[in-house]
Amino acid sequence: MSPTSHATHSRHPIQHLAIFGIFLYVASFFLPIGGIDTADAMSGWRWTWGSFLGAAVGLSEVGAPANVTLFSHPLWTGLFSLMSGSLNLLVPIYLWLSFTARARVVRVSLVAALLICAASSWEALYLLYLTPFIGYYVWIAGILLIPARELGPQQERPQQERKADDGALSLNL
Repeated sequence: MSPTSHATHSRHPIQHLAIFGIFLYVASFFLPIGGIDTADAMSGWRWTWGSFLGAAVGLSEVGAPANVTLFSHPLWTGLFSLMSGSLNLLVPIYLWLSFTARARVVRVSLVAALLICAASSWEALYLLYLTPFIGYYVWIAGILLIPARELGPQQERPQQERKADDGALSLNL
């Protein structure tokens, strides 16, 4: 095997973090994510459905009592729950887009959305008086490690492929 062929087939170490992140993300669905106490612990897949259900209930209760603070309003609780549940929709979209080099701007935008939704999941837990368990931390760690490849070196496309793309995308105005 020539040295150049080995270099093209090896992965950058940061890509191994992304693969480990996928493993953690999937494993978190089978671990206890959270609840009021350990006897009330929910698994990750039940938590996912519960976040969308909680969002629907919270967003439907638009009228709030007068003594509620801004972020304890049911509307905010529903919004934060919805954003927390949206993480499980954004991760597969990110993984699907990670197979192409063209969607870098979209992938980086999704990473920003993932970070915002991860932060909102903490707020949802606080507003719902729920305690996170080990599965929640594994879930967040997986979500944070999956886009690690965006931090690593970007692969260059071959010159012929770039020329073909440039010709197909150029407009003569």
